[in-house]
Amino acid sequence: MKQARDSSGAVAQYRRLFVFVEGADDERFAGRQLVPALVARWDHVQTIRYARKKDRWEWVSRFITAIRSMRADYWLLADRNSEPCVSAAKSRIKNAIRGLDPARALVVAPEIEAWYAAGVPARHQKRLGLERTGRTVELTKEQFEQLIPKRYTSAADWKVDVLKVFVVSEARKRNGSFAYAAGKLGL
Repeated sequence: MKQARDSSGAVAQYRRLFVFVEGADDERFAGRQLVPALVARWDHVQTIRYARKKDRWEWVSRFITAIRSMRADYWLLADRNSEPCVSAAKSRIKNAIRGLDPARALVVAPEIEAWYAAGVPARHQKRLGLERTGRTVELTKEQFEQLIPKRYTSAADWKVDVLKVFVVSEARKRNGSFAYAAGKLGL
């Protein structure tokens, strides 16, 4: 592998970033909206699904230990779900994952579908069935998926179309947890 040099001639460190996501919808969102912005600052960015892993919190704990040993970095996205607030969700996650730096945990309020809806500009909302979503801080996956226009045969296809028109600045205005995460990630 060829080593890159910085402006002083010193060998630059190869920078790796891992983004833990819960499932396929989170991975789709991260792949389309987060990773492209992050690759400008990292040599390698990889999403990792953790929700369906056996003993998932122990698995994530071990993976974080490995990430630290290779001097890489990470972010963990986790849904707020039914927790009353982001702080409670962060506390739950911190208690479940040994070695987690709480500053590296980004809580999605309440679920990733709220972030999908938040970024759809007004001019596309009606066509995508999202004209009544407003602020999306409390929009659940079930509520979001009830809005799927009948012409779509799958939720995944609809979500891909939503991501095609997604605008980060719009999402920042309509979802506080997205605004916070975008700031932390440098979007």
